[in-house]
Amino acid sequence: MILGIKAVQLRSDRDHRPASWRRVNGRNPFRSKHSQLLFMGSFCVRSCEDFASQQRTIRGDQLKWPLVFKKNKKNPSVVVASLNARLQPVHRGELEDALDAVMKRHGHGVRVLGGGTLLQSNGEVEHCDIEIELDHLSDVTIDIVVRALEAMLAPKGSRLHVPDQNRVIEFGAHEGLALYLNGTDLPQEVYATSDVNFVYQECERLLSGIGIVKSHWQGQHETALYMYGSDFQTMRDCLTSFLQTYPLCQQCRIEQIA
Repeated sequence: MILGIKAVQLRSDRDHRPASWRRVNGRNPFRSKHSQLLFMGSFCVRSCEDFASQQRTIRGDQLKWPLVFKKNKKNPSVVVASLNARLQPVHRGELEDALDAVMKRHGHGVRVLGGGTLLQSNGEVEHCDIEIELDHLSDVTIDIVVRALEAMLAPKGSRLHVPDQNRVIEFGAHEGLALYLNGTDLPQEVYATSDVNFVYQECERLLSGIGIVKSHWQGQHETALYMYGSDFQTMRDCLTSFLQTYPLCQQCRIEQIA
């Protein structure tokens, strides 16, 4: 099964070598300047410019930006956000671009350096990391980074590694659901008359207001759609009727991934 409408190519070969960790330093030329990103606070798609120009309400708290810090170019610190999110490199790149745009707009002295992806032995994404440079390392700047990521996409089980302080901060606000479609064991007429892109679009429609399909993966025997929202069970309940009736969803399986 091939994801046609929503399909994207991995951004570079270095992000696609199985079972190895890659960190991509610097800005990646494959990223779109106008990438769209999900803001999980209201489960709607907004551009990075929109997010940078507005304060978002997250779990009842107003996202407020503290005063601008003086840049200390001599001794910047690097922190690594390990996101418990199964994002293809191109989707991770959208998140990096949006976070970088927000930090630059508000003058926090925070920059995204790059990122990397950890793959399982079968080629499926395990999790992804984003390297972030801080001119001023403090609890305030760390909180800014964490809250910004949680306003965008930060599933539960994510971690922020702060090497200069020898600590790891647990964070995350979203739960994840993976839908695996059987790509080999159904009757051939089902594959001939069904469309995986319709499944993608219908899942997005059914999850409107509570979650979103954020990425996907195609393996040898299964095609996975990765969805994130505030509550796993609520997302599952919204999809149940459709999954029980659409032919291509026969023998599918659902896994909680965050």
